[in-house]
Amino acid sequence: MTALSMNPAETPHPPEKARTMNYWLGRRLRLAREAANLSRRQLAAYIPGRKGEPVDVSTLSRFENGETWTPHPDVTVATYGLLCEVDARTLWREAAADFIELGDTPVAGRSLSAPERALLLARDAAGQTPSG
Repeated sequence: MTALSMNPAETPHPPEKARTMNYWLGRRLRLAREAANLSRRQLAAYIPGRKGEPVDVSTLSRFENGETWTPHPDVTVATYGLLCEVDARTLWREAAADFIELGDTPVAGRSLSAPERALLLARDAAGQTPSG
């Protein structure tokens, strides 16, 4: 299977989640799974959770929705790729491209103060990076 198409106009995204790579990767994985006509349960059987048992289906759902990471994201993406017949590197590459092209300004690992947020938004509007 080749690259999966994503039309951003058809799939609105919540801004708070669109600021994370997790959101865009989860969307790509969901598209691959749906295109392959597989259920999350089918995939979960092959993805290890924290204690070596299969990851919970609800964790995959939250991962696909950009709400959390699985315990082993690399294994998760590789498993999706294998079972969905998509090169895992393509899934990562397309998710990164979506994040860069369609995503919003990335969030910091903590809450931003009003001045910090204003600075990031101003730089984003000007097309600058923090080092620019």
